[in-house]
Amino acid sequence: TSSSGAAEPQRAEEGPSPDAIIAEGMCDDGTTRYTTRQNGIVTYTYANGTTTDVYPDGRQVAYTSGLTTTTYSDGTVHYLYANGATVEIRPDGSKYVNGDLETQS
Repeated sequence: TSSSGAAEPQRAEEGPSPDAIIAEGMCDDGTTRYTTRQNGIVTYTYANGTTTDVYPDGRQVAYTSGLTTTTYSDGTVHYLYANGATVEIRPDGSKYVNGDLETQS
């Protein structure tokens, strides 16, 4: 209780942040750095500046200049371009451009 008589808020015990780094180092190739976080995400940073996040569910998200590529464990690949355009290719070969199914002619 403070001197004004008002109760002070209690702070909950906080554990490590889900984004907290629990390990980092160099991969065997000597050029790729890795960072492992509390939430299970491993980030690889390559010599060319590209980064890839690998999630516990198997999803991989690669960030390059102007392009984000997400590969899902079912084989679906989603491309997000800097201009907002999207392309998604599904395991059955179907291709969606900006959400619309592209048909072969």
